[in-house]
Amino acid sequence: MESSNTMKPQFTTTIKNSNTMKPQFTTTIKNSNTMKSHFTTIISCLLFAANVNAQCWQQLAAGGFQTLAIKSNSTLWAWGSNFKGQLGDGTNTDKNAPVQIGPDKNWQQVAAGDSHTGAIKSDGTLWAWGKNDHGQLGNGNNTDKNAPVKIGTANNWQQVSAGYSHTVAIKNNGTLWAWGWNSAGQIGDGTNIDKNAPVQIGTANNWQSVAAGGFHTLAVKNDGTLWAWGRNLLGQLGDGTFTDKNAPVKIGVADNWKQVSAGESYSEAIKTDGTLWAWGWNSAGQLGDGTNIDKIVPVKIGTANNWQYVSAGVKHTLATKSDGSLWAWGWNMFGQLGDGTTTDKNTPVKIGMANNWQQVAAGIQHTIAIKNDVTLWAWGRNNLGQLGNGANTDIETPIGINCLVTNTNSTLFPSDHLQIYPNPAPDYIIVQTSEINTPDLTFEIRNVLGDVICSRQILTDNQRIDLDNFVQGVYIVIVGNKDGQVSKQFIKI
Repeated sequence: MESSNTMKPQFTTTIKNSNTMKPQFTTTIKNSNTMKSHFTTIISCLLFAANVNAQCWQQLAAGGFQTLAIKSNSTLWAWGSNFKGQLGDGTNTDKNAPVQIGPDKNWQQVAAGDSHTGAIKSDGTLWAWGKNDHGQLGNGNNTDKNAPVKIGTANNWQQVSAGYSHTVAIKNNGTLWAWGWNSAGQIGDGTNIDKNAPVQIGTANNWQSVAAGGFHTLAVKNDGTLWAWGRNLLGQLGDGTFTDKNAPVKIGVADNWKQVSAGESYSEAIKTDGTLWAWGWNSAGQLGDGTNIDKIVPVKIGTANNWQYVSAGVKHTLATKSDGSLWAWGWNMFGQLGDGTTTDKNTPVKIGMANNWQQVAAGIQHTIAIKNDVTLWAWGRNNLGQLGNGANTDIETPIGINCLVTNTNSTLFPSDHLQIYPNPAPDYIIVQTSEINTPDLTFEIRNVLGDVICSRQILTDNQRIDLDNFVQGVYIVIVGNKDGQVSKQFIKI
């Protein structure tokens, strides 16, 4: 996606050790609430990994510097940049680990723009939040919202897609609607005037899918035809010209298009025969055709005919094949391709050896993906916590993202009765609880995938866990019994 300051994409708290003095634990520890001394027991924690079926992710969306995802229980979660309220948690504070958005358990689909979000519930209602300077939320005004607001009264929304500052959606009657910034005609209503409420695009009722890019839009009809409109400065519409269009124009004569993705200023699409095609801006090789030359009409990418799904970001692209393999190409300054390097690629490169990738989403400089075991993985830039792993360090290969709820509102005992020191921790942690008399109390340590790393019965209210054999990363201490649990996160550095 384009902006006057930076090139932005489609869309589909730094943890500080602060050079403080590390606590020197001997036989006593100070409890800030009670000022009591507690005996600290050093225990040996047998390390192991057991699959605890913690996988739970169902659908995802990568925005500018934020990520949103829906779990299999239909709850909505978000993390990353939040300066315009695009996470939807009622604050404007960045989050570097998943936070649940409201109590609802009926979210069906979510789409992330540069700094705004749109989502559909299972009852067919449409909701939006975040930046709203051009009316991209669609609620009839231009005021930012940091929590979901319902858009209109319709209850037949089927799919939504968010671009840089415009939004497009399809209803279950096949009609197409759009709103937001319209400087280049990206809404498609035949004007260049912004709209802060949904307007129907034409009269057709056979729209199948739609993708909002930076300042352009792509859509496929039920008859397999491909249509495009909006900014065309770099040939991103694919109609053989560099002229903007403010209403849908048919691209080529083919009628076998299956899936499209609109990037910052380029486009990617898959045909029903499994071939992959791309056009538009190609400065970092994001088209994948082996060059860095822009294209104004669709060009075939390689010879493979088993492409399944493609996602275009600002200047990098991810795609899966029908064999479950994951491929990436384009801009790679922050490791967003996931191949363990920071070198751009202008042809698809396979990411790892796994063959069970299901969904993928490219943001500006980060990538999120789901495997068919519904585990969530992330890589690339992490300056604002957009990877969701509890840290703010860039990562060049896929890492798993926690599916566990770490802020348990359990009635077992107040969460502040469980403390972990030091945190972050280089060598060991002290697990402290004032609830030692709670019957049958046990604790576990799990990694971000939910695998149990350590498990044993609580013996005292202070236990030291040596971390010598723990790899660096985020872990969760869970204390509880059959009546409930309380959990806290710590970081091994």
